[in-house]
Amino acid sequence: MPDIEQKHRMVRQLVGDFGRGFAEECGFRVTNNSARLFQLLVLSVLLDRSDDYRLAVRAAQALHDQGWDTRP
Repeated sequence: MPDIEQKHRMVRQLVGDFGRGFAEECGFRVTNNSARLFQLLVLSVLLDRSDDYRLAVRAAQALHDQGWDTRP
């Protein structure tokens, strides 16, 4: 089993080789924050229900722009 430093090096290498991912390419930051995780949840639900990923991304961005997040 690799130690924690080896795991960190592997993650840095993978991110360097392949980038962050679809969500971040579409402008959704992936962090361990409840508001960001909620945005990713909304994006994933819309992506699952839409045949056109561009429409789903625009809808998720519009919801975010209108203040949809985890705050009451």
